[in-house]
Amino acid sequence: MRAREGVLSSQHFGDQLDLLYPIVEHGGSDSAAFDNVLELLVVNGAVTLPEAVMMMIPEAWQGAENMDPQKKAFYTWAACVQEPWDGPALFTFSDGRYCGANLDRNGLRPCRFVVTNEDIMVCASEVGAIHIPPEKVIQKGRLKPGKMLLVDTLEGRIVDDKELKRNTASKMDFASWVDAHVLELPNIVRRVKRSGMTLECQLDDASLSTDPKLLAFGYTVEQLSLLMLPMVADGKEALGSMGNDTPLAAIATQPRSVYDYFRQLFAQVTNPPIDPIRENIVMSLAAYVGPEGNLLEVKPSQCNRILLPSPVLTIEEMNSMKSLKIAYSTWPSCTIDITFAKSEGLPGYKRSLDRICSEASQAIEDGVKVIILSDRTTGPNRVPLSALVACGGVHHHLTTQKKRAKVALMIETGEAREVHHLCVLVGYGADAICPWLAIEAIHKVDREGL
Repeated sequence: MRAREGVLSSQHFGDQLDLLYPIVEHGGSDSAAFDNVLELLVVNGAVTLPEAVMMMIPEAWQGAENMDPQKKAFYTWAACVQEPWDGPALFTFSDGRYCGANLDRNGLRPCRFVVTNEDIMVCASEVGAIHIPPEKVIQKGRLKPGKMLLVDTLEGRIVDDKELKRNTASKMDFASWVDAHVLELPNIVRRVKRSGMTLECQLDDASLSTDPKLLAFGYTVEQLSLLMLPMVADGKEALGSMGNDTPLAAIATQPRSVYDYFRQLFAQVTNPPIDPIRENIVMSLAAYVGPEGNLLEVKPSQCNRILLPSPVLTIEEMNSMKSLKIAYSTWPSCTIDITFAKSEGLPGYKRSLDRICSEASQAIEDGVKVIILSDRTTGPNRVPLSALVACGGVHHHLTTQKKRAKVALMIETGEAREVHHLCVLVGYGADAICPWLAIEAIHKVDREGL
């Protein structure tokens, strides 16, 4: 929410909107943060309380082939406006008129309800939280994943989930907004290809065992054989039976990458990863990136974003983003080099980070909508900044300047080669990542028949 402050405006709050910052109070829980944002949306008045909850906690709509197209279009618009508040959650809410509960798309939290003949509804996590004589019960049930239980006290009735969402989705022609404004990555790739540009991965002649780039970015034989190749072969991250027992980076005797300082020790047996491939009914890796619209209004221009099927891009897709203006003239992109001259030594590291932040700010002033931080020029005389340091530095710099929501921030790096690396980059502000050296290494494995 702090990153969005630069694009927020409100007719209701006017010039006093700045007095509300930061929207999310420091030190609060996840539920408190949700409440802060929900209250802002409701008090602003552009949407009602049930509509705001629909925006923030959507159903599993992306893989729902049988969902009403109008409702799916509404959820697509909402995804363009802000990311969903995902995770195991059951929310109850009230604003004086509406009182209800909403379950997240995974449905991992229980919610039972009972309606009596005395016009009383009881909602709780378990059956029997309050004793109610059976003869008074006229309806009972369980709240299903992504569904909403809603009482309108003004009309004195329980609002059906289908009725609520049908009425909400039909308020605007969300489908036409999405069709007219959302840019899809496959279409971008096709358009750039038609211009005659070569986008495919171009391998050099160096073999896997002698490639200096692998040495420069600290690749090891163990990482290639135990982590990267199993992912290619099986389509999933390799798991150890007792988790990661490597010493914490802070107390390790050997040099560790900056990503390792964000690891936790835990047992993967008892805490398995949630898998978006095998649980695609309720999960999606799709991401809407690019300049954001104003969260406090409902307009077609909010859909003017790029839809990425995944935040992890291939080399071909990243090359397309570099040439984005060829496909769409109103979407200029720029590539910022995150390497510095080896001769500058350690002082060059900080100067380079300052330069990168300054170039990112200037790019936004020049109308650039996609910024790509790249360490492709790494070589004997060019040393790369850590992609994580560069990404986090630019993200926080732009957030401080209230410019972060005006641009997509993508990373092209040879440093990332594990799932954990990609997750940390996304956590520190990356909208998309292309692990170009890891992809090239896999291509060389195939070329050399290893």
